[in-house]
Amino acid sequence: EAIRIHERPELSVKADKNAGVDVLQTRISLESTAELANIAWSFPHAASTENMQSDTPTVTYKTPGTYKGGATVKTTSGCQYQVSVKPALQVIDPVSLSFSANKTSVCPNEPIQLTNQSSQLKGSFRWILESDNAKKTLKGRDTAVQLSEGGTYSVTLEYTRNGVKQQQTRKDHIKVQDFNADFSATPACNCRVPVSIKLNSHTKSANGITYQWTVLDDEGNTV
Repeated sequence: EAIRIHERPELSVKADKNAGVDVLQTRISLESTAELANIAWSFPHAASTENMQSDTPTVTYKTPGTYKGGATVKTTSGCQYQVSVKPALQVIDPVSLSFSANKTSVCPNEPIQLTNQSSQLKGSFRWILESDNAKKTLKGRDTAVQLSEGGTYSVTLEYTRNGVKQQQTRKDHIKVQDFNADFSATPACNCRVPVSIKLNSHTKSANGITYQWTVLDDEGNTV
């Protein structure tokens, strides 16, 4: 009598989300190239589980750590296999994020230095500055930025490690004055010296704005 050896099917267990901060709740699914007769799920140390008799259970972990889990499956041909969720499931401790800006009230395009005051963390950082009319994103632990659009900007420092994002946001943190400097000179041209010239500012007034006039000669020297 001939002996039949069944080829091992392709099996994989995946999670909708493999890592979370403080708590991880994720939906598990199994993919198989063979028809399955039975699936027995196992997730040791899970805080809770739901729908364990289905093809797509939900598991919850609430303690920081790395967790293994998976299923024992039996095919309709009678073969049995064990398969683990990959990558492993993780619950990550929240980190303390902090930052400062050297200026919180500026003119358009005035340089602002953003300094990351968080502890030395392995991972990547991204800055998000957003107002009602504009949004700017930058990468790096520390960064410098110039904002051309007037408005009030919220600033977010985003930290990412192992695909998990954590954020610190300061609402309405930076005010960019909504104005452009403009002026006229009367007379604008004169061939005789000495001459008295009247400088007229047409800049829209704004709270906290002061004015300083600088007049230069042809060689760039202050008059």
